[in-house]
Amino acid sequence: EHEIEADKIGIVLASEACYDPKSAKIVFSRMKDDGGKKSVPPPEFISTHPGYETRLSYFDKWMPDALERYNRDGGNKCRAIRDEMKRARKMAASMHNATDRRSR
Repeated sequence: EHEIEADKIGIVLASEACYDPKSAKIVFSRMKDDGGKKSVPPPEFISTHPGYETRLSYFDKWMPDALERYNRDGGNKCRAIRDEMKRARKMAASMHNATDRRSR
């Protein structure tokens, strides 16, 4: 129960912070796919965490609210943040490249 609540809070906070909430479902889907290759997870009723299928179904349930938060104000807030992050990554790459050239 607490883990489900934590997942819900996490997807809400991520959406408010301009992280695409659809990514949460992608991450847990990949974890589910990778986890099955290594070992069989314990039955959900004896596990401390919900199973991947349960979590994925809750993400579907919460997604409309999360997307509404993510796209609030027409997506302008998140678009501005993404644009700023692109500029920051370019600046960091330029600084890194300049440092590499000086160290040669």
